[in-house]
Amino acid sequence: MGDKPRLSVASSTGLKNVAASNQFKRLYNQQSISSFSNHEDIREDRIELENLLGTDELEKLRTQGFSKSKVLDKENFIRFLRHTLNRGSDRDYEELFECVDVTKEGVISWDKLATYLMLKLYDNDDREKASSVPNWKSGKNLINAHRDSVKRIQHMDSFNRYISISKEGTVCIYNDEMQLYKTFKAGTESCKIRDLWITDFVLMTNVNKVAVAYTSKELIIYDMTSKLELSLAYRIVGIDATPYCLDYWSDSENPNDAILSWGDVKGDVHAILFNSAIIALFERPPQQTNNAVDNESIFILATAGVNYQVSLWNPFVLSKPNGVIENFFE
Repeated sequence: MGDKPRLSVASSTGLKNVAASNQFKRLYNQQSISSFSNHEDIREDRIELENLLGTDELEKLRTQGFSKSKVLDKENFIRFLRHTLNRGSDRDYEELFECVDVTKEGVISWDKLATYLMLKLYDNDDREKASSVPNWKSGKNLINAHRDSVKRIQHMDSFNRYISISKEGTVCIYNDEMQLYKTFKAGTESCKIRDLWITDFVLMTNVNKVAVAYTSKELIIYDMTSKLELSLAYRIVGIDATPYCLDYWSDSENPNDAILSWGDVKGDVHAILFNSAIIALFERPPQQTNNAVDNESIFILATAGVNYQVSLWNPFVLSKPNGVIENFFE
């Protein structure tokens, strides 16, 4: 082990004034490093050498222990550590010597000791990094049905699925594990399939629709059916410039209010405002009930909601109300 290039510097020039010294000191300043001894032969309550050997002790061992002789036998090595360290036992020093003297020559040099310590410290450092850094799983191989650049990928919360659309009009639906569920084409009557070019799309989450922009200067709004298929609902035509990017916003407190905006190739930004006061393109989701009154004498349940209606119910038949009172304005 002592013939590795990165450790020979420490033996020839010492631990100071070389790059190895910084690494050596940094690792030895730590409170605890795994034992140099065989864990199977050591009781857990014994003092471990890594708590005894610090930078000062190692420097003293290099300058004094190996100063007169380039090598130390086991007896002199144990004697020096016994006088240098007032902790530990001869068995600890003997086990350290045997770990360094892997060739069983009976003597060790500073180069061998430094090599062993550095390798041990590098190994402990790698183990510490492996335990602190997340152990990411290897990447999965996913089926890619797209033949051109993917314009966007979004999660459809209402369906627990992901959707992606590429430039040539391929629509891919994935499950939560990103496994391909189904694929189909999103075309338009204004151009042939070979000339189809989609620039962007966006989910209209509050109404379960998808808006797609084409280079044919049109925006098409599709219904996302329960079978996860696109059904054409509306087409916005007569746009001056090709829409390039899309965005959609809806009010979380009032899903009836939403804005569909896009930027075109001329640098202009356009927006369409949807609200219940001026437009009713999309079906409205069922309105929540704010209050209910039960009359036990005549078995009628009355409910009122934000849709300005009072519904009268048979408590035993809840599929639809028996009657509806309308024309409430407040």
